[in-house]
Amino acid sequence: MKKNLFILLFIFVISISRSQISFSHSVGLSFIMPTNQDLVDIGGLGVEYSPRLNVLEVGDNSTVSVGTHLLLGGSGGDSRSGFDFYYSLPLVAEYNFGSASNRDNMDNFGFYVGGGYGIFSQTVLSSSINAPVLTGGVRFIFRENIIDINVSYMPSTYKYKVAGESFSIDQSLVNIGIQYVIGGM
Repeated sequence: MKKNLFILLFIFVISISRSQISFSHSVGLSFIMPTNQDLVDIGGLGVEYSPRLNVLEVGDNSTVSVGTHLLLGGSGGDSRSGFDFYYSLPLVAEYNFGSASNRDNMDNFGFYVGGGYGIFSQTVLSSSINAPVLTGGVRFIFRENIIDINVSYMPSTYKYKVAGESFSIDQSLVNIGIQYVIGGM
């Protein structure tokens, strides 16, 4: 009985929200910088792809979405380590307002804020960070295209044990990107 009730509730919620669900995405370049230069000597440049599902429309000018800001990139590293490949995969929920908040919104300016949880992995230290992530950005029309300038912050602390002694090193990450909203105009 509970299972049938859950299935009926699920179908009801999907049928009501189905008219509100829409897909948006953007692609561009991104620069990632560690906050602790002792661990990684240089920031890196990468390609960022940001698909999102707008799951709830809040009026004509805003939506709530779930998505990601997938980042693949690399840096020259330092003389000891050579080239460093990395990826970042956050899963975020965001509130979008104004420009490109949904397919029909062609306002000149908009913004978004959100947060979630992400994974960052790199080859030089053969390590990864799993941490909360905060995101935000602005969207605006430039030469009849919608441009998205975004920033994200992933606070993290590495915990190491050396000779039985443990210590922590702050290695938070800041990501700044510029993207083209696909199909925005």
